[in-house]
Amino acid sequence: MARLKLLLFCLFVGNILWAQNSDQDKLREAKVFFGHERYAEALSILSTSRQLSRVDEEGRFLIGVCQYQTNKLDEAYQTLAGLTQGNKPSYPECWLYMGKVRHAQHRFKEASDHYKTYLRTIFPNDPKRRMVIEEIRRCANGIELQFQSTNVFAENLGSEVNTAGDEFAPISSPNYADRLYFSAIRSQNTGGARDAYGNPDPRWGHFYSDMFSTRVIRGLWSDVKPMHYLLNSPKHEILLGIDESGQALYYFQGWDLQRGDVIVDTFQRMENRTLSSTPLPAPLRTHEGDNYPVFYRDTLMIFASNRRGGYGGWDLYKVSKRDGRWLLPENLGPTINTAYDETTPFLANDGQTLYFSSNDSKKSIGGLDVFKSTFVPQKNIWSPPKSVGMPINSASDDAFFKIAQDGFTAYFASSRKEGYGERDIYIAFFQDFLIEMEYPPNYHQDQAANNRVQPPQVEPEYIPDFPPPVEPAKPAESNPLAENDFDRPVSPPVNPPLNTQPAPVNTSIGATPKAEPEPVPVSPYAPIEVDGKSILPTEYDRLDQLGDKLIGRRDLRLVITAYHPAGGPTGIALFEAIEKAEAVGQYLLRKGVAKEQLFMRGALLEGDEQLQKRVEVAFTTVDGASPGDDLPALGGQPELHQPLTINAPLHYKVQVASAKRAIDSDYLEGFSAPMIEKTPDFEYYRYTLGAFTDRSAAESFRQKMKANGRGSAYLATYKLGWRMAR
Repeated sequence: MARLKLLLFCLFVGNILWAQNSDQDKLREAKVFFGHERYAEALSILSTSRQLSRVDEEGRFLIGVCQYQTNKLDEAYQTLAGLTQGNKPSYPECWLYMGKVRHAQHRFKEASDHYKTYLRTIFPNDPKRRMVIEEIRRCANGIELQFQSTNVFAENLGSEVNTAGDEFAPISSPNYADRLYFSAIRSQNTGGARDAYGNPDPRWGHFYSDMFSTRVIRGLWSDVKPMHYLLNSPKHEILLGIDESGQALYYFQGWDLQRGDVIVDTFQRMENRTLSSTPLPAPLRTHEGDNYPVFYRDTLMIFASNRRGGYGGWDLYKVSKRDGRWLLPENLGPTINTAYDETTPFLANDGQTLYFSSNDSKKSIGGLDVFKSTFVPQKNIWSPPKSVGMPINSASDDAFFKIAQDGFTAYFASSRKEGYGERDIYIAFFQDFLIEMEYPPNYHQDQAANNRVQPPQVEPEYIPDFPPPVEPAKPAESNPLAENDFDRPVSPPVNPPLNTQPAPVNTSIGATPKAEPEPVPVSPYAPIEVDGKSILPTEYDRLDQLGDKLIGRRDLRLVITAYHPAGGPTGIALFEAIEKAEAVGQYLLRKGVAKEQLFMRGALLEGDEQLQKRVEVAFTTVDGASPGDDLPALGGQPELHQPLTINAPLHYKVQVASAKRAIDSDYLEGFSAPMIEKTPDFEYYRYTLGAFTDRSAAESFRQKMKANGRGSAYLATYKLGWRMAR
């Protein structure tokens, strides 16, 4: 019996020792992954051990840091806070990372308190002390900036573009409003995983950057494709810019992100390409740290460099061309450059407005923030840089900011923690046109006058694969009204009767032929039946009558309203609704109706889905007055229009966003009367919330919107459905 007890005791102790050894093996393996910045793998290993995830303090600390690095902020804070409950925590760095978590969540006051607590735990000569003090200063900047109103709305481009990898350096097409190019470090990129010297290393290596393209389909950024293999190589390729004509692309290529060559590609077809690259004919010394050039008029180049002789880390320089020759680079001076990093410049079309990113802790709220400065030619100086504010800037790195040619849209890359990966690409929508995107009067360029709202015309498209897939021809997607561009049949199709036998004839003596009932005429102003985005052929005649009326009276305005069933993502549902209204608008435009005569709306509607297939029309005049001539106006003939506040003769709504596509986020969720609107002469869709017949109630709702983070919310007035000038 004693021998049996001894055997059981040995087995029990052996199991404990084996479990301890197994946990320690996991910890050692996780620390190896942690040291190689493979945080997801380290977190996966640590989470499989009950001992490491619940008891072992080192394991729990590593789990908290990994959760922070993989964007699991709430989980990270809970894990780290649990380690600070004792009188003397074993890992005071918990306070540092708790500060980082709250900083990333823009809870600047809490972040500052955690940073200060961590400062009290380290020695005065600790090398991290200066870094923490600068983070406290950035939190103070954030507290000041977060309550400032702004006229811009920013959102993530979505999971079709952004991944768990690293997406950055977006470049909008100068000719295609619905096309974007960008760079990304992703798994499966060309060349596989490599070490710091460019050698293949499938276990611990990192993937190198490749270049990609994406475009808008049905209002969403999708159809992401890598550029072909003669552009993407095993090295890093980073997009830098596209020339104004859209005929040449500049990109960086190198075995690391600091040293390489700047290459120019002229969109040659596959059969004309060679394996050699054409260096950019400009005085860039990439081996000295020159990078991120932007060009203006082919006579000025601004670039970032960490070459010797600057003010700190990366500085901005300019180079001018005179008599066909580039002069020596000049530092932009201490107004722009600091002891910190200034990088990724962008020069607007006016040639005087400069955007760039800087991590100067005196002005930044996080890492790199986007700033704006204007050149004053009378004094030959740059104005003091000003932050573009939130939501473009965040507690993380925000860089590669570039404004599209339309003057309302910008793209940038950000490492903010609510994203999908290391960095994501974001789009910013400005409420007002950015005047710096106007070309100066003496700027001679063939397409300058058409660049603001120009549909895609001439830019060649990169061939993503070899050979390229053959796609059916389709209308240009950048113009939503062109999506339904079809040829109208000469006459509506005639459908044969289901019964092909002749109708029986009453031959009885004295029988009186039964009179056929006269068809009830359909008002040309009754709702129009639309199936998806297609107008039923039976509606063509009534649409022709509508068009004739509008052409005959140029003072008339037509409000076109389509509906979509309520439920599901609001932004997507609204976009599908307005596509039906745009189908009607496109038909009338081809008929000869002027663009300024049409106003299209999309709204949500509860009830029978068949009812939601109809598109309603209502008339008004250029000044919002009654159209007369027995023409239906909103509120005049209720049988023709849904009984909604948006159909009241006078009402108010609150605009919260404008975009070129559907807003696929919760930005519109949870509020009453969401609506999308569009005019043919403006490429942006406007999104509004709420609907009120009382202006004071609308103003109260606007203040509520601002308090909910929609700082650019403002009132819009509608008379007989037509949006009046602000």
